[in-house]
Amino acid sequence: MDELEIIMGVCDEPLCQELNTIVEGMGYPLRGVSTEEELVHRFRSHPLSLFILYIFDRSCFDLGVLPRLRKTGIRPHFVVVADPKVGGDMVLDAMKWGARDFFFKLPELRDIIVPSLQRVIDELKTEVRLKEAESALKTSEERLKMASEASHDGIFEWPLIPGSAPWWSAQMNSLLSIELGTIQPSFRRLYERIHPQDRESFRKALRAHYLNKAPFDLEIRFRDFKEAYRYLRVCGKTLYSKQGEPLKMVGAVEDVSERVQVQMQAQLDKELMEMGERLSKAGSWLLDLDPFRLYWSKMTREIHGVADNYEATSSKEAIAFYLEEDRPRIEKAVMAAIEKGEPYEFEAKIRAADGVIKWVRSTGKPIFEKKKCIRLVGAFQDISQQKRNELEILELERNFWQGQKLETFERLAGGIAHDFNNILAAINGFVELAGRRLSRSDPDHPVLQDLEGISLSSERAKSLVDQILTFSQKSDSLHSPLSLGELVKSTADLFRASFPGWLQIQFEEKAGEEFPVMGNATDLEQALANIGTNAMEAMRSMDEGQCPCLSISLKHIGSTEVPNSLSEKVETRDWALVEITDNGEGMSSEVVSRVFEPFFTTRPFGENTGLGLSVAHGIIKRHQGSITVDSREGEGTRFRIFLPLTHSKEDNGKNRAEEDVLKSGKVLLVDDEDHVALTTGLLLEELGYEVVTRSDGEAGLQAFVQNPWDYAAVITDQTMPGMSGLELARKIREQSGTVAILLISGYSSEVDADSLEGHDLDGFLKKPFTFDQMESVLSQALAQSSARKVNP
Repeated sequence: MDELEIIMGVCDEPLCQELNTIVEGMGYPLRGVSTEEELVHRFRSHPLSLFILYIFDRSCFDLGVLPRLRKTGIRPHFVVVADPKVGGDMVLDAMKWGARDFFFKLPELRDIIVPSLQRVIDELKTEVRLKEAESALKTSEERLKMASEASHDGIFEWPLIPGSAPWWSAQMNSLLSIELGTIQPSFRRLYERIHPQDRESFRKALRAHYLNKAPFDLEIRFRDFKEAYRYLRVCGKTLYSKQGEPLKMVGAVEDVSERVQVQMQAQLDKELMEMGERLSKAGSWLLDLDPFRLYWSKMTREIHGVADNYEATSSKEAIAFYLEEDRPRIEKAVMAAIEKGEPYEFEAKIRAADGVIKWVRSTGKPIFEKKKCIRLVGAFQDISQQKRNELEILELERNFWQGQKLETFERLAGGIAHDFNNILAAINGFVELAGRRLSRSDPDHPVLQDLEGISLSSERAKSLVDQILTFSQKSDSLHSPLSLGELVKSTADLFRASFPGWLQIQFEEKAGEEFPVMGNATDLEQALANIGTNAMEAMRSMDEGQCPCLSISLKHIGSTEVPNSLSEKVETRDWALVEITDNGEGMSSEVVSRVFEPFFTTRPFGENTGLGLSVAHGIIKRHQGSITVDSREGEGTRFRIFLPLTHSKEDNGKNRAEEDVLKSGKVLLVDDEDHVALTTGLLLEELGYEVVTRSDGEAGLQAFVQNPWDYAAVITDQTMPGMSGLELARKIREQSGTVAILLISGYSSEVDADSLEGHDLDGFLKKPFTFDQMESVLSQALAQSSARKVNP
């Protein structure tokens, strides 16, 4: 604030001189003026002035100077000293124009004017201070408004004294989407618009602020008055009185929605990138070359099995994760990228920090600056599962082609069996007929021995065909409940008795466990014997000092432990696992891939037919099981046999009741093979039956329909041109529910001994059959026919 000065008109009046002396004694600067121009100039150059106006006969200014000053825009602060003769009207005019005081020329003027002037001066100083404060406040408010508008922040004052109204800047209306003047500030109204999940943090921030008397700064979600959520940053502090009482809270509000959304998007991008890396098991990396600095993403570190804060300190340390045989080509690819700018991609194996071997794919791209490679960037992916899948696909493809080869052999074997069994059926039939007829006339005739030799050779041929059918999984053997535990034990005992003494055989017997399965004991024993024999042969060449050992084990397993193809095909939770292990020479992966192929053998020509393991494979598959092999050269071999367990109990020898039937009556025989029909007809006549022969199904059906009650039995071949034996049997059964129907076959993929009930047959004979077999099966069929006639 400028220093106050006093202005007086120049005057020679003794009383004026005395007044000058009095004013100078008060210590304020005194300025004398003689014209109105000087007076105006003085007020404009020094607004904080007090004008003492003399009004008497010889004064240089009269009372009219005041309105003239006002016309120039000056509002002077003044007091009037006048002669008592001016009268009361002049006093009133002076007060009207703003006089601070009025004095008359009295002898005691000194005593009166000094305190009066001091009072006026003090009042004037107070007014000036207030005006300056108001001006500064206005300026401050204008600056604050300009700053608020420039920063788009809102300003608020929230009084903490009852009865005072809160205030906020116009920018707050924009922040809160409020139309000017429509909503009055209210703490409750604003608090209710804070997001429910942010209210607790808001309360805690205010509580801490009041307790610590420290400024607060927090971000909240706020639902504005257009019902849209915004992210607001609220900061402020409380002003206190000298006595420590809170007066008001002042602060600012900033809309940080855009920044928060950018941060949230960045965080989401980061999370999506990490999720994508985790799902694809692919990380990223960056290598600064000068100075060396290698950056790995979180997934890249995870693949390497290192901690989150791990950093490789050198290229040698980074490449040390790769297996030694892969390092040269990796170094070559990286150097080509640095020197020639060639991107690269390679697959290799690493040994992670935890020792786990993993397949990885690494890609890299060089970044150049001023024709110099400054860094490499790339991706790093764990492809271990992909490699495992590729191996599984290769295994599936190998199994598929193996299956295709086996299926081809099966069809070949089936065709051979069909034709060969028809030939054997005719041979056996004629041999038996000749033998029976010759023995009736001369029981000691030497030709009978020759016929017996032919019969034995025929049986050997039949056995060979049965082996082929067993390999092709088309055997007609009957399945019944049996104890796999007893069967495996008896097989182990057989090995001990028949294998060489240098071979140690171990079998851990499961006491009290029967392992019931549905199967054919002879076939299963053959499968186990074939595998055991193969193991024995693999241990013949072991060095001296080694102990050849064949180990057999049997245990229960669940459906989760069997191959998927089995658990999907066979609905049972209980399985038996037979393991046959040897410590012999083992097999290469190539031999393992072909071990179940028919006629495949590693033995010299003539020592082995190559059918042993193929037959075992066919038997196990026909029992709804599976057989696998694990082997490595020099490490022995393990065969694993999976068989489904059953809860069926053995039949204890209960067979169909046989009745004595009269071996007579008419039999309809249908077979397209003339020599088989001839021998079978002669055998039936030898047994005492009258035989009607037809060469195909249509002719056989026509013969039966013409006289259905004439026939005691119908015997039909399965494989015939046109109508098959099963189709003929079905149509005959539609005509008669009691006639005995017997099916014969050299080979058929559609029927076997286990499927009689499904086709409503009374018996089944596999070619070639003997006189006794025909007699027995036909007798049983006729017995069942008689039972249906009695109990229709």
